[in-house]
Amino acid sequence: QLIIPQPYFQNQELLKAFLRGMFDTDGSLYPHKSAKIIIELSITHKELQESCFQAFTLLKLPVKRTTNRIYFIGHEKSSLFFENIGSSNFRQLKKYEIYKEVGSVPKNKQIESYLKERNFSSTMGQ
Repeated sequence: QLIIPQPYFQNQELLKAFLRGMFDTDGSLYPHKSAKIIIELSITHKELQESCFQAFTLLKLPVKRTTNRIYFIGHEKSSLFFENIGSSNFRQLKKYEIYKEVGSVPKNKQIESYLKERNFSSTMGQ
């Protein structure tokens, strides 16, 4: 059974680290027409998705979900996500940094151009 190990629920820092890893590998940050920003974790495994949903709920983070994803929509909720969970993924961090500066999330082509222009191309896969 694929779930977050129970001991992680006893340690909030471990739980946050687990969720950060999930976001860094299976997460996306992209623009939304009306809300400006969505942070999403694509999780098709039912038990793992339920486990992650419970983790976010335990951490009192306002998460929503569908059958195959967990997401945070809008400025306030995405800010809470980054304040509490964060990311170790350079690309996601840059996208969020740009969002905070200009008020919109760059599209993938835009972030690739941005990173190349600033000689970050060697770190794009991280």
